[in-house]
Amino acid sequence: MVKIIEVRVRKYKFNENTHRIEMKKFIKKEIEGCKKFFVSKSYSFNYGIYAFSKNQISIDIEKKRVLSNTHQQALINFSLNDKDMVLMQRGISLIHIWTIKESYSKFYNKGLNMDFKKINISWLKDDLFNVKHPDFDQIKAKILTTTDTIISISSNEECLIKFETLKGVI
Repeated sequence: MVKIIEVRVRKYKFNENTHRIEMKKFIKKEIEGCKKFFVSKSYSFNYGIYAFSKNQISIDIEKKRVLSNTHQQALINFSLNDKDMVLMQRGISLIHIWTIKESYSKFYNKGLNMDFKKINISWLKDDLFNVKHPDFDQIKAKILTTTDTIISISSNEECLIKFETLKGVI
């Protein structure tokens, strides 16, 4: 039997001209009441997001966009391996792969200090993936795709997501 954990996610869309420092202050204030929970947060352009759960989780958000050739090449050089190329042939985009890998590295508090090329992703079903680095345990990643963002949530177990989109008040 699969254990399912509850994760609450709040995504904010800020004004285009809102400075990242202001976004971080706003979300920091929002999560003050989450002291009894595991909390993870992420930012991309004018989007800020946080997730909280009683179980360890991590989250990453990326704004959907067309990547320049330079940006694509940088992501490929920094993060892709042969298995990722197979995923891309099956329709998983470069940004989806990046988002899964970034939320995985955040789960282990490594950020960009983890070797992303060594992170292997296996597609389980629909929006659920197994993710594994040789030096760390395998965990699950769930992808949420909205009209304007791609979100990855990593956890030890399959997630039941309660998702809210809110407008940033800055």
